[in-house]
Amino acid sequence: MKRPVSAILFLFLVACSSTPMSKPQTNVPTSIPLQLPEKWTETPTATFTPTKTLTPIPTSTPIPTNTFERLATGLFAQPPSDADLKNVKSIWTLTNFHELLSPGSVGYFVRVTHNSVWLWDWYFCAAAESFKDFIASTDLEFRLDNQLLREADNLRVYDNPGGKGWICRIWTTKLSEWPVDRTVELEINYTYKTAVNDGKTDYPAGEYYEQIWVFVKE
Repeated sequence: MKRPVSAILFLFLVACSSTPMSKPQTNVPTSIPLQLPEKWTETPTATFTPTKTLTPIPTSTPIPTNTFERLATGLFAQPPSDADLKNVKSIWTLTNFHELLSPGSVGYFVRVTHNSVWLWDWYFCAAAESFKDFIASTDLEFRLDNQLLREADNLRVYDNPGGKGWICRIWTTKLSEWPVDRTVELEINYTYKTAVNDGKTDYPAGEYYEQIWVFVKE
């Protein structure tokens, strides 16, 4: 869940928490080698302390299919290619990642340039015997400035071995053409419908929020 990802290094094994509020795809490719970003080895520090008092999330605004990966902000969010997965860095590498162990929220501030390209990704890892139930109990959404990203148009979703009998499900999108001199909000919302265990750690039922405020400079 995130620990096989943190401590996968245990975030690498403890399942990096995430799965869409639009439920996971049934036919998930398994051919991509798992390369966990540096975030999972960084010392956890966060801008916000987890809290159970959460700001209500605005109603989802699905992306019209005729706009494909171009978002309302002008950003492109598209499923990354195999080459992208190998060569483009995760935006989480700009943060000191903090895993939520109970319902709440945590946020980070980062800076990027207008012409930079980043992967925005999320992982859920669990022991093989727990993986199916863990994923079934979890809903997840990616939102960019409150705009809901769709698996069909914007995200690539796949499973990979996480090592030592663990399995990881990965969601990722490639972001490019950032709007200049403004802040873009990236938010991952995930809900455990029931209390879950990734094979090592218990996670209470409830809503979890991981947010990144991205300031874009020239």
